[in-house]
Amino acid sequence: MNIDLFPTAVPLAGLQPPEDPIIDGSDLYPLLVGDTHESSRDPLFFFNANVIDGIRGGRWKYYRWVNLYTWPVPLDKPSTVVGRVAHARTHTDPVTGETVDLVGHDPLLFDVRADKDESYDVTGAHGAEAKQLQAAIDKWEREFFANPRGWKCGARHRSVKRIGDVLGVPRAHLVAGPTSQAGRWVVGAGPGGGSGV
Repeated sequence: MNIDLFPTAVPLAGLQPPEDPIIDGSDLYPLLVGDTHESSRDPLFFFNANVIDGIRGGRWKYYRWVNLYTWPVPLDKPSTVVGRVAHARTHTDPVTGETVDLVGHDPLLFDVRADKDESYDVTGAHGAEAKQLQAAIDKWEREFFANPRGWKCGARHRSVKRIGDVLGVPRAHLVAGPTSQAGRWVVGAGPGGGSGV
């Protein structure tokens, strides 16, 4: 996967990975040279339009919903108006009288070792596994939305550099606010002096 390129290339270049922020991806070198036959990536999340649709963990693949994607809006994603309308609709066969949902049921769970084509939903028989994978999705989303930039020390606690520190200007020379120069921040020895930043 493309997110594994950086974590694989850094050690090959003789470098240490950065300590901060969190780097998504895994070092695939042991897999590439045959030292292992198992990926260290477990679980693996599946995204569609910046939302997690599913997860693969061990022998299980779980979809909390499957999109019937039609540009520009997925027709059945429950987070959209169109998706909520689609989930509320049914179709009744005029010959048999059987009523079915317009959109397939979700979630879906597949045992990919026994069913490589993902043809048979086993959610009913393996509800505990489905709940465990849904809990992993929920945990990932909670952690991501609490710290979307991925800083290990937490986004709210990360120290932010002052503009003067970035520019190498001593604290005494940094004016504390916008001046009359069209609201621009100014670095200088006092009010009205210096260059716009």
